[in-house]
Amino acid sequence: MHATSCLEDDILYSQAMWMVCIKRAVSKQQQLGCDPNKICEVHGNMHSVQCDICGTTSPFNYTLQFDHNNFKVHDLPKCLVCKSIVRPNVFLFQDQGWDTGKYREQDERLTRFVEEREELLVVEVGAGIMVPTVRYFSESIILSRFVK
Repeated sequence: MHATSCLEDDILYSQAMWMVCIKRAVSKQQQLGCDPNKICEVHGNMHSVQCDICGTTSPFNYTLQFDHNNFKVHDLPKCLVCKSIVRPNVFLFQDQGWDTGKYREQDERLTRFVEEREELLVVEVGAGIMVPTVRYFSESIILSRFVK
């Protein structure tokens, strides 16, 4: 489910619902009204960086300076610990180096949320066919509950 489908808190609570937003996009979902504790970012987000050398993750607090004349970025973000160049803490296709540490906790919260509910409504919004991560999740929920 994309963040744009997250409902405003007053609508959510007035109907006695609790919702989780499952995102595959790596954009700024918190600005769209989603509670950060109810988000599962299956591909990470652009708000943190990771160092593939020492394993450090940190918030993305950099302003990139792009030289439009030479098509170069100056002063690439560096690791706070080992000073190597860092990368966004997002999953890239066939990515063996993605640090899933903080996202494992989100996934565990989502798993608990699903397991604790007898009744569950899965609404899939914007889950395309090209990167079917959210679609697979939705299908697995339905198959695990209704197909024996």
